[in-house]
Amino acid sequence: MTTCHDLLRNDQLDQSLSSHRHHLTVHVESDFQEKCGMTSGLEELYVAAVEGGGTSFVVAVAKLVAGGFPQVVEQVEVDSSHDRPDQTLSECADFLKRHQPKSGYVALGIAIFGPVGLNPVKATTYGRILKSSPKRPWRNVDFLTPLADACRGERLLPIKVETDVNAPAFAEYLLVKDRLSSVAYVTVGTGVGVGLVIHGKPVHGSMH
Repeated sequence: MTTCHDLLRNDQLDQSLSSHRHHLTVHVESDFQEKCGMTSGLEELYVAAVEGGGTSFVVAVAKLVAGGFPQVVEQVEVDSSHDRPDQTLSECADFLKRHQPKSGYVALGIAIFGPVGLNPVKATTYGRILKSSPKRPWRNVDFLTPLADACRGERLLPIKVETDVNAPAFAEYLLVKDRLSSVAYVTVGTGVGVGLVIHGKPVHGSMH
């Protein structure tokens, strides 16, 4: 039997976390809705979203809406401008635990600064800020474990980790995918970042 977890792993769910501040985008395809029981009206389903930046982390809880975009029901901004990653992650995890539905979240999406380990096959780096990061206190920090642990409940938890430039690039792609197959996204802040979606797939550089 195909589960919600299988659908996500097989890329049958179009999902993105936009790193635009205070903006969350998760597009839910009809097959995913049916498999998760969204069309039955028996259960409200919620996703957890984290956007990690060098100044602050934005954490949100959103209710999935059949046939449309989710409704953000809870949101908080957590300071990350200091040199204490454990404190930032602890505050994010506490927020997610406090607002967790009884049966747990149906998915967790994380968009974060890099370089970041994105390949689940590489266990030593997946879900960690890589050692080449210019943010010294964050080097080799495991951000995924505390956030995922805070979100787990009775159901399987699909997880997607993406860079903070590819995530908004994919969010923009979802809005125009009926007309365009590829999108380039440029962000200018403390540094300059570029996110690419080519033929519907995020492009990852050699540093991730």
